[in-house]
Amino acid sequence: MKVSVIVPNYNHGKFLGQRLDSILSQSYRDFELIILDDCSTDDSREIIESYRNRPEVSHIVFNESNSGSPFKQWRKGLELASGDLIWIAESDDYCEPDLLEKLVAPILEDGRCVISYCASDKVDIEGKSSGLHENLVGMDSLNMDGDEFVSEYMSHNVVVNASSVVFRKVPAMTVDNGYDRLGGYGDFMFWIGLARLGRVCYTAEVLNHFRFHSTNTTASVRASVKGARETIVTDRFLRNEDIISKAEFLSRNLSSAYRLRYRCEDRNEAWQQAWDMLPTGNPLFMTALLLKRIKQQIFG
Repeated sequence: MKVSVIVPNYNHGKFLGQRLDSILSQSYRDFELIILDDCSTDDSREIIESYRNRPEVSHIVFNESNSGSPFKQWRKGLELASGDLIWIAESDDYCEPDLLEKLVAPILEDGRCVISYCASDKVDIEGKSSGLHENLVGMDSLNMDGDEFVSEYMSHNVVVNASSVVFRKVPAMTVDNGYDRLGGYGDFMFWIGLARLGRVCYTAEVLNHFRFHSTNTTASVRASVKGARETIVTDRFLRNEDIISKAEFLSRNLSSAYRLRYRCEDRNEAWQQAWDMLPTGNPLFMTALLLKRIKQQIFG
């Protein structure tokens, strides 16, 4: 079964060689490589061009302007992909040479498996590991119905990194829950939408190395005002999907409110826009309202 490996890149020239070499050295050989550069300003273009003549490379696309969203690049890659399976290999991560072999196997064994993913450790800019990602601690390997997986595990994201996942293209193309309008939390919504279309397989072996650093897309977005706002959107989604309770939703909203206040207090326009997403633009009223609602939910 052919895998389309999509590498969306933006200014990760420092890591690109290791990323691409870790893909090209995979023991599973039935794959194509699609490289998408989102108008990088570093030496990414030169590094990418040095791989152009590799027979595994089917597409190289350089955007003329930055798309503003990693998930727009995901969509572009999916449209270019000729494989039945997709691996979105983020440009700053790297992996073990048997990742594809071990993640494709559960899909071949179970025709209903739409997501096959593995454990990830966290590594720094130099590749030094700080251990298993905290969201995965205590999880064993599994093969379970997607609705059950979402209900049991996805109140927080246990599919921690796209680079750790191989998934089926056809059902993925039907996921349309707004994930591609977000910057740092869209993957969370995407995995939930896709999981509900079949079964999920998890291999509790660290085959993927998830790099955390200052230019990491997830880290930078989640540390921003935009990230705080996206937290609110994501929590609303989780509540609407009945993945978290009303009490948990309100508790998370209160936490998001405090984070927004801290991040926006010196940026009046951003502060106002962020608060407009909440039931009221007044932070004092918002806090009081949330406390009242939490009390009502807990005590009736």
